[in-house]
Amino acid sequence: MFSVGILEDNNALRTSIEEYLTATGNYTISFSWSTYLRLFVDEFEVHPDFILLDNHFGDLLGIDIISDIKKKFPSSHVVIITGDKSEEFLLKAIENGASSYVFKPFRMSELVSVLNTVEETGSFLSSELLTKLFYQISRKNEPADDPLKAKLTKKEWEVVALIKEGLSYKEIAAKLNITFHTVNHHLKNVYLKLDVQSKSQLLAKYLK
Repeated sequence: MFSVGILEDNNALRTSIEEYLTATGNYTISFSWSTYLRLFVDEFEVHPDFILLDNHFGDLLGIDIISDIKKKFPSSHVVIITGDKSEEFLLKAIENGASSYVFKPFRMSELVSVLNTVEETGSFLSSELLTKLFYQISRKNEPADDPLKAKLTKKEWEVVALIKEGLSYKEIAAKLNITFHTVNHHLKNVYLKLDVQSKSQLLAKYLK
């Protein structure tokens, strides 16, 4: 019998998880809350075997409190519930102490399968996620010959490189086989990361 703590602000999903896990006869629910705050206030005599952690609590990301959770429950496996499949998110969550993920939307049988694997091996990552993780690790191990490149994702860097060549947004979209709106989305992220407000400011500040 394994114990599970649930931190999920979607009441319907949280209730469904509780009911399904309890019905299997293999799990008990240690706690089930829509807020993470009680986690650091209440005292626990027994640490849960698993903590299912939603990645969004208002303005807070679940991955940002994984390290705090692991300090309080060092023996608990943290399983992130999320819809975010980005490489940066994956690597950060693993670095912070997550054991696995369940991507929304998911079947309850899939969740149980992940919990079983984590219990047996200590972690679970699909082949798709492993590929992304290895890519991120390899990027981190590359020589930081360009401080700008180190701040951006692979696709953001490709977009910036093409801007430097003088291509228009439409030309960039065609060259990278993405939509015009996706190019614009990547550039917005670049502006935020590099603290600039326009393409001209980007060119003046970083791409001389």
